[in-house]
Amino acid sequence: MARDGIEGATTRQIAKEAEMTLAALHYCFESKEELLAASYDHLIELLCKEEIVIKPGSGIASAAYQIMEAMVGWYETEDGYSKTQLELFFWVCRHDRERGVNAYNRALDFIGGILRKAAGPEDDKSKIPALARFVSATIDGIIAQGVLTPHDRTPVRETMSFIREILLPK
Repeated sequence: MARDGIEGATTRQIAKEAEMTLAALHYCFESKEELLAASYDHLIELLCKEEIVIKPGSGIASAAYQIMEAMVGWYETEDGYSKTQLELFFWVCRHDRERGVNAYNRALDFIGGILRKAAGPEDDKSKIPALARFVSATIDGIIAQGVLTPHDRTPVRETMSFIREILLPK
């Protein structure tokens, strides 16, 4: 899917690359749609297992930037996941909205948990849910930017620099 997109990937190709028979693939997944849904869930789980080390009490603005930096770095090292994640996101929105909402909420819980641990005494903790949504939306936008400019990381770097200036003014 990372190479051919979800429309171009066939269950036959997926089974071959997974080194399994087509029958075994269809035993695990009754349809390509079921496989796509499981792939989306797996991708969200990968993201939520990403270890992002942030010093407790370092502040929610600093933590938000560090989360975005880590996620952008993950997508840059796992280049094929960027386009696949976007494609699967829109596929899930069209075919299984509840699954998409649940995955989005898991991602927000993951981000919010990191922000809560990083909250310092001067931070307004009531702002954490909104900041988690900001982080998620910004990461999604940066991923789209990276997909559109795969050979030029300048737009991504400039965006991250701007976000740093906003969140962490000197």
